[in-house]
Amino acid sequence: MEASWFDTWHQQPGLMHFTGERAGDRIDLRGTYLGEWGWTVSLDLAGEAVAMTMCNVVPESALADVPPEMPPMSAGPYDVMVARWA
Repeated sequence: MEASWFDTWHQQPGLMHFTGERAGDRIDLRGTYLGEWGWTVSLDLAGEAVAMTMCNVVPESALADVPPEMPPMSAGPYDVMVARWA
């Protein structure tokens, strides 16, 4: 499965390409930007509502660039947007 995303702020100047799979009522997509950084988008189509979760994925290599005064962070995905439409 393939999809494209356009975000006028983050993905300038063009589309971000995603690949993924569908299993029943769930679609899971992954895409990368700036080399190792990434996004995941999950859609849950079950029932009478549609739910979408978008996660930004922080690469392990980015942790070396975190200023020492910042709170500790870890590599991997974190929720950026969770929505449900009925």
